[in-house]
Amino acid sequence: MRPRFARKHHEFDSDDRRSVKGIVGPSLSPDGQSVLFQALNQIWGMRIGDRPRTLTNDQVYALVAYMRSRYSPIRLVWARAEWRLFKDILGVGGISAIGTLQINITVAVVTALVGPFGT
Repeated sequence: MRPRFARKHHEFDSDDRRSVKGIVGPSLSPDGQSVLFQALNQIWGMRIGDRPRTLTNDQVYALVAYMRSRYSPIRLVWARAEWRLFKDILGVGGISAIGTLQINITVAVVTALVGPFGT
């Protein structure tokens, strides 16, 4: 059996000043009134003197941030979308999506039929 540990308490709502750790890439707005930065795997924004607020709420940002870092063997670059490539992908993917759709509809119908009987 695993030993129980006391959960650490984090005071996020305090107005007291304290040191900040883990802020990456702070960027000041052109008018000097706002700042954007990365912390806790999210992008945050704040007007100078106000509380920061999160602008993202997903883990995809962490993956993109890692892929853009110097530690990633993958490099992200912008490229124009080419319709011929989408046509090939959708030619295969469109047909395979029918199976996924069929499974979801089957689960929904069976759940609706069995649901009235309880657990």
